[in-house]
Amino acid sequence: MVTGASEIGVDRFKQLFFDRAVGVLKRGVLWESGLLQTCRNMITELGEEGFLRVSLPIPRLSFHNDKKGVDLIFDVELGSKTLVSRVDIQGVGENRRKQLEPLLLLRAKDPVNRALLEKTKDKISNHYRQEGFTEVKFAHTDEIIFGDDPSRAIVRISIEEGPQFFVGAITIEGNRFTKTEVISREIKIKPGEKYNLEKLRQSEDELLLTGLFSRVEIIGTVDPKDTSKKDIKVVVIETKAGNGELGLGAVYEDPRFRIRSFVGVAYKNLLGLNQTASARTEVGLPLNQKFERVPFIEYSAILGYRAPYPFEVPIVFFSQASLDNYEVGTSPGGGISNLQSRARIEERIEKKFSPYFTFIYRLHRFEHATTKTLVLLASDDPNNPTNPNGLNYDPGYPPAIEIVDIGSTGPGFQLDFRDDSFNPTLGSFHTLDGELAHSALFSSKDVGFYLWMSRNSFYVPLLEPFGLALFAGAGYADSLDSQKQIPKARLLTDLSLGGQGSIRGFSPRIFNPQQESVSTGFYNVRGELRTALWEDLGAAIFIDSGQIFSKTAGAQWVTGTRHDGIGMGLRYKTPVGPAVIDISQGIGPDKESIKFNFSIGVF
Repeated sequence: MVTGASEIGVDRFKQLFFDRAVGVLKRGVLWESGLLQTCRNMITELGEEGFLRVSLPIPRLSFHNDKKGVDLIFDVELGSKTLVSRVDIQGVGENRRKQLEPLLLLRAKDPVNRALLEKTKDKISNHYRQEGFTEVKFAHTDEIIFGDDPSRAIVRISIEEGPQFFVGAITIEGNRFTKTEVISREIKIKPGEKYNLEKLRQSEDELLLTGLFSRVEIIGTVDPKDTSKKDIKVVVIETKAGNGELGLGAVYEDPRFRIRSFVGVAYKNLLGLNQTASARTEVGLPLNQKFERVPFIEYSAILGYRAPYPFEVPIVFFSQASLDNYEVGTSPGGGISNLQSRARIEERIEKKFSPYFTFIYRLHRFEHATTKTLVLLASDDPNNPTNPNGLNYDPGYPPAIEIVDIGSTGPGFQLDFRDDSFNPTLGSFHTLDGELAHSALFSSKDVGFYLWMSRNSFYVPLLEPFGLALFAGAGYADSLDSQKQIPKARLLTDLSLGGQGSIRGFSPRIFNPQQESVSTGFYNVRGELRTALWEDLGAAIFIDSGQIFSKTAGAQWVTGTRHDGIGMGLRYKTPVGPAVIDISQGIGPDKESIKFNFSIGVF
């Protein structure tokens, strides 16, 4: 019940109460201790709408006879709504005033809003600091001037500019191994330029991001010989350039449990040029649902090299050579296994144009891939030859083998607007990758195709403690010759669906395009409703969906069945992403048994 809010109306006042309420008051549950803060929040909101003289006491309470309900009785005095008659900028010349006017967030006839006034002053202050006025400040005078008419006020911004500084000499200290030019190229400001504090902070961040330094500090001091200049001193403390990693872990994605170990070494500062050489090897032992060893070993060995500013070009060059052998897909229950062995060498360049946008171009990738499809016999199968591990491949079904060379090139990009790279709760992340394979790029003579992959993740905070995570992905591949099929090395990996990375509730990559497809595409959408439970522990419920389209030479497009999965799980936040335990179930006639998955990281 509200009296005295005729300026905005009772309905608007009630809506404002629930919008600005704290705790359980938002849900209409009485919490007397929260009423004071709610009233303060409402006064702040009304002040931003121009009601500067609001009187809003804590409401009186009138309990119902059954003690199950209560009326809140508000006696409000809003006062008149004050509008801006004009904005005066004082202490500067006419030219400077014209430069500052576009920064104003308050203009004539707008409601007087103290919060917007403070934001305006921040924008003006940032503008001055970018122009070299590091000592700019605002005079301590009345900023909102009231006249005889309480519905009108003058907003006055009085500026004391102070001196303008330019960059003098730049010196670098503390680098024992890192070459001076490596540090200099990360400094975003040069001698003679305006002394820009924002660029200096940017330079500190860029130097820290190289990973070469544990501490970076940039100090500016006035040149005693020329007081219009500030000399810059960059002080760095170097980290140890070499590091190693050794670990043992496990991942479970039904129907496989994998025990994995890895060893890696890297040196980050070859020749003091911020170039990195690395080597890493991983070995995995896959087990079936009965914890019997599957008769193959998964492994990878990778040599990498990273070189920023090759030949003084402002890009980053990457080169990588690898050998690996993995199971890339299974049938329900794991009875049919797709294995892939690859030898790969790749060179690519990257250019980061902003904190959000990175362009990638794969100069060339050569891949020698062997893909096998085999039938596994269970340990209790009478046709299974003697095997100490309990499992064996069925000799009655010789493996289907494809051996192919794929030489390719292609562009890509990343857009990253997430608030955290490993445990995001707000923003979005987008990637687009292209691949063109052709015999002229050293592919096998019967290989020629192009492929596009797009992945998009969105993170939307909801009412505490809930949040929404959404994923939309799609892929498309087409043969350059309508009679030549796309290699299985792509059909069974990049262009398949199923498992933790696409449709939970099904075996990994169980859904494939048609054999001998010359064109194929898919879409995959996923959604999770997440909530915090306790400290770093959270829970989620989710639903996934996806569908594959493909065609063979001379045939029409075949639309595959749409597959859906639902489930729930736990997430525990770690520095490298959430540790995930999911229970999921496919929906529809092709559903399998309930799937249990354990991994690190989600979309």
